[in-house]
Amino acid sequence: MWNGFIGQHIATTTRTLRRTGIALLLFALVIGLFGAKKLLNVTRGPAQLDETQLAAMSGSTFVLRDYVTVHGRNTIATGITWIEKTTRNGVVESQRTTADFMAMIVGKHILIVKAKPGVKSKDYTGAIVPVPIDVKQRIVAATFTKNTGEVEGAPKA
Repeated sequence: MWNGFIGQHIATTTRTLRRTGIALLLFALVIGLFGAKKLLNVTRGPAQLDETQLAAMSGSTFVLRDYVTVHGRNTIATGITWIEKTTRNGVVESQRTTADFMAMIVGKHILIVKAKPGVKSKDYTGAIVPVPIDVKQRIVAATFTKNTGEVEGAPKA
């Protein structure tokens, strides 16, 4: 009886449902893995990092807990700001400072912190991300200029 048309149709439907179920389960697992980092950071809150943990994070590309609280000393304003511009038809209508970059000493290392404008603290909470290349270049150029009085690449008198 099951070898007839109805039996074959039931077997085909069951196979299709099984494959669809497995595909949906794999899709849910992949989505869950991508959201696991965010879920872990939200449920456990910011991790407290010391100097050795922070230095160990600097070279790694995948860090499960990247939402942290860092305590440092001697926070210094670098003078570099993050400015958001509103343009219409290529003309700047308005601009506002959305963040200041601070240099904070953590142990023997310097940590660049993107903070709210005008807020200087010894404790900062946020995500650990690589410093944008343009900010890194401006900090290095400002440090070089301050220490030697010369800018690299400038013509010498």
